[in-house]
Amino acid sequence: MKKEKNFELEANGLIVFVISIAAGLINYLYQIIMGNMMAPQDYGLLNTLLSLSMVVSVPAGSIGVIALKYTSYFAANDSMDKICLVFKRFVTIGLCCALATVAVGAAATGFIKNILKIDSSVYIIIALMVGALEYILYAGRGILQGLKKFIAYSMTSIVGAIGKIVIGVVLLLLGFGLYGVTFSLVLASVITFVFAFVCLKKYVLPLNRSSGKLDDINLGGNFKYILCTQIFLLLMTNGDVLFIKMFTDNHTVGLYSSVSVLCKISYYFANSIACTLMPIVAQEYEKGKSTFNLFIRSVIYGVSVSAMCALAINILGEFAITLLFGSEYISATNLLIPVSIFVIALNLVTILINYETAVNEMKLLTVTLIVGLIVTVALVLGFHSTVAQIMYSLAVGMLGIFTVNFIVIFVKNRKA
Repeated sequence: MKKEKNFELEANGLIVFVISIAAGLINYLYQIIMGNMMAPQDYGLLNTLLSLSMVVSVPAGSIGVIALKYTSYFAANDSMDKICLVFKRFVTIGLCCALATVAVGAAATGFIKNILKIDSSVYIIIALMVGALEYILYAGRGILQGLKKFIAYSMTSIVGAIGKIVIGVVLLLLGFGLYGVTFSLVLASVITFVFAFVCLKKYVLPLNRSSGKLDDINLGGNFKYILCTQIFLLLMTNGDVLFIKMFTDNHTVGLYSSVSVLCKISYYFANSIACTLMPIVAQEYEKGKSTFNLFIRSVIYGVSVSAMCALAINILGEFAITLLFGSEYISATNLLIPVSIFVIALNLVTILINYETAVNEMKLLTVTLIVGLIVTVALVLGFHSTVAQIMYSLAVGMLGIFTVNFIVIFVKNRKA
């Protein structure tokens, strides 16, 4: 049992990684099908809308993280009856946030249209709906993650990926065009939440199985820090397309998207490690145990896989882009190196944020993220004549953030 516990990170990380790779392959298939069935400008607009939906759902990640922290606390203290209260609390919060997102976003459609150069307000409204549903979905996923139900947690990605590809292709073939493709994302999100609920019904049904309040712990003080970290992480994972769209056109965004799809393969692994790391560290931390070794192992795994993927992609990139997207995307091969470096930096920051959140070391992390984001945006505004310059600017900012925090974590644990 002790040996199994020692390798809990690796074992569960591998499970999440395998399922995430399966979901990633389906997502790649989705991107490839859309890239082949749509013109580059429409494909670029689709990815812009996808990024917009993720950016407007930034606080949803905070809901998921806090739901995870509550769930991990109660699981570590054998208070499983409290999971029902966690579910009701955070699904309700998610629903309120979803309605507010659509309302506020709808009022700002004119501004969004101008800054992203999108012609139709309908596209923006649908993207807002997709982002709004993430608030509710993150509540369910956070509880699954906190319970260390890694298979069910990861399968939500499979369900969502299959849903959007099947519904999206059907609506596209029926002649609904980009409107149908974007609306398919709404339907896929609904199906995914239903799946998460089915996986949780054992813990939350009947909904009145537990009474009282979630007053055993207070995470309200950490909300602002968690929100800042999730904003930064989602801006870096999804804001790259929006940065490029601000300074280029739909055709260039389409070319970048083809390279990004390939280079972000390693992100699935890093994210798998990070998603597994957080609940494991959170429960170990609640029991007063050291977690530094888990962090170091995660960083080593993340760097190793990121470097190997970057090397393989830069060797085979031209062949892969031509095979998967067609010859009209071949000019995107000059972006392979800068995007690979960007993804390596993103992987390291993802692991860092998940670890620091799990051990409640949020203040310094938040400060460095805010300063780093300001520096990163300044770099992008100063160097954006090419897509490569934008990628290098984003990478430099994230590597600076990781380095500062890694040194602090290392020194603190050496003293301990």
